[in-house]
This record gives sequence, C-alpha cells and structure tokens, in this order.
Amino acid sequence: MPSTSVEPVVEEFLSRLRAMYAGGSVDAVAEMLADCVVLAHRGRLPSGGDVSLQILDGVTVDEQLQIDVALDRIEETSVRVHYDALVRGTQVAEGTVRYVCIDSASGRPTSLPTQQPAP
Repeated sequence: MPSTSVEPVVEEFLSRLRAMYAGGSVDAVAEMLADCVVLAHRGRLPSGGDVSLQILDGVTVDEQLQIDVALDRIEETSVRVHYDALVRGTQVAEGTVRYVCIDSASGRPTSLPTQQPAP
C-alpha cells in the first residue's frame, strides 16, 4: 500500500466522479487525469489496467439510473474504483475500473501523484 499522502488526491478524484455522475462537469474529472492517469478500458492494457462489468437486470430509457461510486483499493501505481448502478433502489449493474498512472514520457506505470495537477 502506498503512503497515505496519495489519499487526498484519490478522495478528490472520487468526489469529482460522484459529482459528474450526478450531472456535474466532465471537465472537473478530466482536470484530475492530467498527463499521468489514464482510464483502463476495453479489457486489459499493457500496464495491467482492467474493467469488470456485470449487468444484473435491464433498464428502460425513461428510468432514472443512480450510480454509486466507492474506493475499492489504492495500489502503488493504480486506484481501483467500484461502481453500483441502481434503479429505484434495486441494483441493476456493478463494475470495477482500475485507473492506472502512466508516465507520459515512457508509457510505463508510475507512482500515483501526491498532489493534484495544476489547473
């Protein structure tokens, strides 16, 4: 487990993710991604990032979807975030995304930042 100095940055990132899913700005999340953090998507990336999604029930277009976001794990070069999707209090999907910190020069995983990127 990395030092606790990364925890404030991770908590701010999660706070911005929650706000975005509640209808807030995508830009606020993008500011946190900077050059270092990339979203691991579509299976595995060379850096080891991954996404897991399990759909438990269907949703119609007119239903309001609630997305709950929680920190799952902090590792040396990545953060794992868990998502629950609910409709009227019933869980319809759950998933986990691993956000990996990649050095923009080398393209290799690197330690999580201890400070937020400058605007």
